[in-house]
Amino acid sequence: MILIVTADWFREKILTESLGEMAVQICRDAYSALDCLEQAKVIFLDADLPAVNGVAFVHELASYADTAKIPIVLLADQMPEIDFAVYNIDSVLTVRDLVPDKLLQMARRLTEEADARR
Repeated sequence: MILIVTADWFREKILTESLGEMAVQICRDAYSALDCLEQAKVIFLDADLPAVNGVAFVHELASYADTAKIPIVLLADQMPEIDFAVYNIDSVLTVRDLVPDKLLQMARRLTEEADARR
């Protein structure tokens, strides 16, 4: 399952339409996303979440062995200052990068890689 964590309606719409053929779960904040992590193979995570921002959530995920392995695609308006390798961030995408075919291809690749690791 692809977990989409965003409070932004545009990002949610483009992601759900682009990944329509794949199983997706949408959460609008980090707290509700915690309940969906067990089934998540890939996380598309908005850096600009309410309450707990995406970068803080990435840090939290990295602190647990089971969630540290989930690949993350960070959605950001600008490049955050974060060590991508430490936090298992596969890519950082801006609004210009939200191209349906590219998103679907990325989600398929990351899902296949996650399945191969299990």
